[in-house]
Amino acid sequence: MHGDKLGIWADCTIKDLSDSGAKIELSHLHKVPPRFILINFQGGVAFEVVLKWRRGDLAGMSFEHRHPLDQAVPARLEPVRAAWLALR
Repeated sequence: MHGDKLGIWADCTIKDLSDSGAKIELSHLHKVPPRFILINFQGGVAFEVVLKWRRGDLAGMSFEHRHPLDQAVPARLEPVRAAWLALR
């Protein structure tokens, strides 16, 4: 999720997840901004991330902040929590 009020989103597949970052698969047709929010729906966690690389349909990122979505989140991340609650 990114953009104004985090209103832009795209489905992706998390291919690799570590304590410091992740690798996702996302169609190369989707633009990936330098910073965005990655939601791990199964884990109930939102990550504020920094894009590190992009090759075709794969992208790697590092985590800046981790937010459990079953708890209160900063007001700016409420759209993320609302999406998680609606789609889980």
